[in-house]
Amino acid sequence: MRVCNKTVDYAFRKAVQGFDIEGKVSTLLLPNDEGFDEETLGGLRRVSSIAPPVFLVYCCADLFRLMVDDMFNELSESLLEDLRMLVGWGKCSFANWNVWLAHLQQAVDMKLEDAFSKDEVYDEYDKPSDEEWVKIETFSRLVGCRNLVIILGPQVFNK
Repeated sequence: MRVCNKTVDYAFRKAVQGFDIEGKVSTLLLPNDEGFDEETLGGLRRVSSIAPPVFLVYCCADLFRLMVDDMFNELSESLLEDLRMLVGWGKCSFANWNVWLAHLQQAVDMKLEDAFSKDEVYDEYDKPSDEEWVKIETFSRLVGCRNLVIILGPQVFNK
């Protein structure tokens, strides 16, 4: 869906006029990855008779998802393979965040327990650098927070 599409512009304008809220719309909450930006929003502003002007606001949940995706993309395949061998988990699917989180959290926990330096078995394996551990820990925290919000969200917001 593109904002500059005349059908979308017309449908949006008709919906706003139909609800008689033309003077009350000041913000549009749009997904971040659909190609919406100030330039494409300009198309809506030009054809719209809505006052005051409409502003673009990004969805916080979508921004958080993008942060997690960016963080995961910073973890190289070779790093993930080294971790897989080091910790001893099987092949992982790139689509399953819960499995990745469990395995990466296991690696973080083992590092915190200093398991990799206590046991000679791990001497043979490549280990992540300090910078890579920070990325792994950050990713684990971000996805853990996301999962916590998913689990606790309905309990908090349905009161």
